[in-house]
Amino acid sequence: MTVERDSVQKRRGLTRRIGGLAGGLAAPALRKRGFVQGAVLGRWAEIVGPQWAASCRPERLRFPQGKAAGAVLEVAATGSVALMLQHAAPLVIERVNGFFGYPAVARLKLIQAALPFRAQPRPRVQPRPLSPEEQAAVDRRLAAIGDTTLKSALAKLARHVTPAKGP
Repeated sequence: MTVERDSVQKRRGLTRRIGGLAGGLAAPALRKRGFVQGAVLGRWAEIVGPQWAASCRPERLRFPQGKAAGAVLEVAATGSVALMLQHAAPLVIERVNGFFGYPAVARLKLIQAALPFRAQPRPRVQPRPLSPEEQAAVDRRLAAIGDTTLKSALAKLARHVTPAKGP
């Protein structure tokens, strides 16, 4: 059994980014849901900005039959955000059309829907530095502790739980 060299594909040994491959794999499913351009979903935060991207998402992009312009972009948003988005619709349409490079979207259709909750990571709060008097009080309380690991952990805890000075 011999294999012809022409029928065997050569491997190139080049690594490719998975993000570049995912668009082609997801294209049939996105087209079925009404998204001719899957990049709109993937780059929604860049298109409309992080404030709008956190509170709304594109659902469907419907072009008139046989035309590449004048589409209706359906956007899901919560009730309160939908009202604000209605007033900002010209800006959103302008940004989406800027992404496409031509006036692809003519109208925005808002769908009031509950969006899935995305927990935002809370910013870490840095403890305020202790005053010399507070540091001396902590040192006095920890002086009787012999274990250095425990002593350093308690000192760190004291820095985090010491309340901020009031007005």
